Amino acid sequence: MNDHGHLLRLLGALLIAVGGLVAVLSGLCSLTFGGAMLVDQGTWADKSEMLLLVLFVGGIPFAVGALGFWAGRRLRRRHPAQPPN
Repeated sequence: MNDHGHLLRLLGALLIAVGGLVAVLSGLCSLTFGGAMLVDQGTWADKSEMLLLVLFVGGIPFAVGALGFWAGRRLRRRHPAQPPN
């Protein structure tokens, strides 16, 4: 494999690591705040508005992280590692 393939595999690994971290951390944060909103006292109308806000604010970073993770896996699969000779 040439240097171009090694660089694409490295880029894929970086995308997997960063995208996975962004998706996991924003997902956990959204779950925490969403759960807190459901447990909090108040009307269902207030809760639904706040849950939509949590989904909007936490859903966009989650989607970007998941997309980065997917793109990184795709890059690494497209350029498999060659065993040393």
